[in-house]
Amino acid sequence: METSDPTRLPEFPTATRDRLAASSVARAENIAVLRRRLTAWLRETGLDADTVDDLVLATSEALENVCDHAFTTAEQPGTMTLSADIGGAPDPLDPTPHVVITVTDDGAWQPRTDEPTSRGRGLSMIGILAAHHTVTSTLGGTVVTLAHPVAGVLDPSATAPQERPIG
Repeated sequence: METSDPTRLPEFPTATRDRLAASSVARAENIAVLRRRLTAWLRETGLDADTVDDLVLATSEALENVCDHAFTTAEQPGTMTLSADIGGAPDPLDPTPHVVITVTDDGAWQPRTDEPTSRGRGLSMIGILAAHHTVTSTLGGTVVTLAHPVAGVLDPSATAPQERPIG
C-alpha cells in the first residue's frame, strides 16, 4: 500500500483554460512549484510577460506570507491553496474580465505590530503589482485575493474548458 507524502503537491492540479487550483502543505519548498504552475497557466491566458511576472511575484509574496506567518503557533504547518480563474471585476460597475488569483490558508492571521521591523512590505508590494487586492482573515484562515484586468486577452466563454494536467 502506497502512502501519500503530505509535504508533496498533487501530481496533477486541476487546470482548465480558465481555472487553476492546487494545494500543498505550507512549506517554503512548495512555493516554487506553485509559482511555476501559475506562470504556465497565466502564459496560456495570453497576458504579456511583464504582467505575468508581476502577478507571479505578488502571488509568491502571498504564499511566502502563509509559510512565514500563518502557522507560527501551530505544531505543524497547515495547508495553502492557490487558485486562479478568469472572472468578473472586483467592482460590479466594471465590465472588464479579470484574472483573479486567490491564496488561502487555514492558519491564523498575525496582526501588525507597532514595533520597528525590517519586514512588513509584502502587502504594499502586492498592492503595487496587482490592480486590486484584498485580505480577509477569519478564525478559519486568511484569504488574499488579487485581481488584474485581462480585457481583450481571453474570452473564457469562447471554448469549453478542457481539463488537463499542468506540470
